[in-house]
Amino acid sequence: MGIFKATIPLIILAALAIYAKQNFLLLPKSLADAMQYLPILLIMFASAVTLHFNQARIFAYVLILSSLYFSLDYHWLNSELKFALFTTLIPLLLLAIMLVREQGVFSIKALPLYLLFIFTLLFALWLIREQPDWAIKYLFSDWLPTRYFDWTELPQTALGIFLMTTLSLIVLLTLRQNSITAAAMGVIIILFISLHLRSQNNDLIILISSGLILCLFIVLQESWRMAYLDELTQLPGRRALREKLQSLVGIYAIAMVDIDFFKKFNDKYGHDTGDEALRMVAAKLKKVTGGGVAYRYGGEEFTLVFANKSIEQVTEHLEKTRKLIANAPFVVNRRINNKQNKSIKNKTASITVSIGVADSIDISTADETLKQADIALYQAKKKGRNRIAI
Repeated sequence: MGIFKATIPLIILAALAIYAKQNFLLLPKSLADAMQYLPILLIMFASAVTLHFNQARIFAYVLILSSLYFSLDYHWLNSELKFALFTTLIPLLLLAIMLVREQGVFSIKALPLYLLFIFTLLFALWLIREQPDWAIKYLFSDWLPTRYFDWTELPQTALGIFLMTTLSLIVLLTLRQNSITAAAMGVIIILFISLHLRSQNNDLIILISSGLILCLFIVLQESWRMAYLDELTQLPGRRALREKLQSLVGIYAIAMVDIDFFKKFNDKYGHDTGDEALRMVAAKLKKVTGGGVAYRYGGEEFTLVFANKSIEQVTEHLEKTRKLIANAPFVVNRRINNKQNKSIKNKTASITVSIGVADSIDISTADETLKQADIALYQAKKKGRNRIAI
């Protein structure tokens, strides 16, 4: 996805939050009074949406923001020990959530995620009740001169954990480059600002509401991605192609692309290697020139759509892409088993594609153009494959 693209929602929401803080007092009194209920409504709505779309990690974000809101708004952190525990354990909990493998909300595999919450809660309650000396020592120790930390009421231990969590999330965002990790960055920022300021009233409403709106946006974005993007190749899928075909007008060209002898390739090298081959071909098709957009049609078939182009205008670009795939080395890690030893040898396999292309000239609908391209694809395969047919 790219780091910048993943963080765009976070940047926009941060700008809107700053604007809301500056203009909150300008709201009519009736609207300002109604805003007091906004975090509660958003918590209920965000919880329902994340559960409906089976997004366990985003649901965990909602739970963290909810605990932050109720803890500050209802003054549950009225003792220094409770405040120190909250500021220390919640960032660690957020980091642990990011390291746990993503699972569905109602999946048995999501049990570690729920156990994390339960363990954190029980551990905090035990510390509050027993107040062991070692906990007090580590929670309130001054590791560095206090004059460097007179700008905040957060204990130095909590500040260190916030710093470690933030740096870890930055590393994860660099590696994963997805919006869910970017949302975790938003949550840790909201946690720090809220706890540093011990936010109340308007500031707390704006911060919590911003975080919950971010969660809602990420859930909808992820749901759109799952619906429209093919998980294996990360190309737009069949649904996205259908909507594109419905929007086409005028002259356009459609190409159907099929990987040659893909079933034999799968049988010979295995489905995992076949998936890698699909990813490789998809990556090459995604770079097609001439304004073409690649889609995963299904199986080993892909579709290229060229708006405002005729067959004559796209043939050169299709031929360039065909040669690019045929000449790309594809290394297969093939395990050879025998009675004496097991070794892994690198073998280069040849992957080629056949392409059929048609345009909308003299054809009334996009569906018919697609059918003509499919017929042309059949002709390309019949003539020997690894070629383009019109």
